[in-house]
Amino acid sequence: MSDSNVALNELDVIIFDFDGVFTDNTVYLSTDGIEMLRFSKSDSLGLDLFREHLSNHHLNLELLILTKEKSPVVAHRAQKLKLNLIQDVSDKWGYISENLSISADRYAYFGNDLNDLEAMQNARISFAPSDAHPRIMQVASRVLEQRGGQGFVRAGLELLMENN
Repeated sequence: MSDSNVALNELDVIIFDFDGVFTDNTVYLSTDGIEMLRFSKSDSLGLDLFREHLSNHHLNLELLILTKEKSPVVAHRAQKLKLNLIQDVSDKWGYISENLSISADRYAYFGNDLNDLEAMQNARISFAPSDAHPRIMQVASRVLEQRGGQGFVRAGLELLMENN
């Protein structure tokens, strides 16, 4: 179902995995058990520019993080980025098909690992970073040169904006 080019008015939601998409899949852990993650400010600005683009074109899309993780770090980052967040989801396609009021061809998906596979296969368009699992790279509509956590989100959003 994936399409390499899609107009934003053909989408209702953009769904992002978190680890390996907004991060480089690295977790820093202190001796006190405190987890820390590293993020790209480029992705943050990319989201701001994308929202401005949507506003300028009178488009309304939901932006959503759907992750297997359940972490206060993820929640804090999602809040800072002004993204809706659904955590602790192992079966992402099951969640999308059963809980989101959208048809399969009305969402874009950003993912990097095997737990994203079915959600990516059913998306209208899907993006994978250059360091994604090989199977994910096979099913993605677009594999971008950026690695996860290193401007990948922004690059994908810029491609979507180019079509509009």
